[in-house]
Formats: sequence, C-alpha cells, structure tokens
Amino acid sequence: MKIKFWYAVIIFLSAYSPLSVIFLIQGFDLQKPYYFENHWFILAWITVSIFSVVITTIAVKTVNYSGPLAKIQSVKNISGELLNYSIPYMISFFALDLSNTRLIFSFLFFLGLLFFLTYKTHNVFINPILTILGYKLYDVEYEQLGKTRNNYLLSNRRLIKGMSCKTEAMSDHMFLTKIIS
Repeated sequence: MKIKFWYAVIIFLSAYSPLSVIFLIQGFDLQKPYYFENHWFILAWITVSIFSVVITTIAVKTVNYSGPLAKIQSVKNISGELLNYSIPYMISFFALDLSNTRLIFSFLFFLGLLFFLTYKTHNVFINPILTILGYKLYDVEYEQLGKTRNNYLLSNRRLIKGMSCKTEAMSDHMFLTKIIS
C-alpha cells in the first residue's frame, strides 16, 4: 500500500507552512502599494499553507484505527530527523529574493524535487507540523497477529515496550498509532 499522492502532497506542504511567515516578513515593504514585494506569491503560499495545515490536522485527528491489536516489543524514537527540513528554510534566508520570479520558480522546483524524494522514500511523515500537534515518529518492533513486524509508527503519545496499540496504515511501512494500554 502506498500513501495516496494528494495526501502526501498536502502533508508535505504542511511541513513547509512555516515558510509562509518567513516570506511574509521578508516581503513586507511599506513603499509598495500592497505592502509586499511579490504579494501574489506570498498570498498564494499563505493560502496553501493554511489549507494544508488544516487538512493535515483534521486527517490525523479523525483516523479510524481498523488495524489489529499490536504489542510493542522495542521502540526507537526517530523524530530527531526533522533537521532534514531545515535546508529550504536556510535557502529562504540566503538566496530567495521575493522580487525575482526566476528565483521563486527555482525554489518551487527545489521543493518539488524534495517532495518527490520524500514521497518515494515514505519520509513525508517526518513533519514539523505533526510534531507541533504532538506526534512523534518511532521505529518499532511489535507483535501483531502472531508475527513480529518492524515498521515506523507515528503516535501522539510516547510509545513504551509492552504497550498495546491499534494501527492504521499510511504507507507500506508507516502507521498512525493509537495507544490502547
């Protein structure tokens, strides 16, 4: 099972929604008629950001956990990999001139390439917005239906060896988790 493409796009865009605040601050100019350089880009980015964060929040809060019960055998927290999301933020500070349309399109191409890589590697769930919502990513070995499995579990509660949980598949090796005990 692969995550549906448009869900992955929305989750990915939500991960970069804080860039809208950076662009808003960088583009602010009292000398412009709309007070912003390239106001069309900033407004579009803010709109997409708000939409993606709202949809991502609703999606993770309304999941129907239909997977069988799983008993956690071992847990490793891997949420620290969020640092991979820092590169586009650094680019926005050093190289992105909001009045230069070519730079904006180059930046959007770069984000498209990053999306492709995160989608293909199923790392789209390593997301700062999900972290803000209280979710952490874990590498977990667990027993489910008499078989030992090793997958990534996204949970809004700390996972501990011995806990029981229900899961909902989000991709081949990524599951959203609800703690039962």
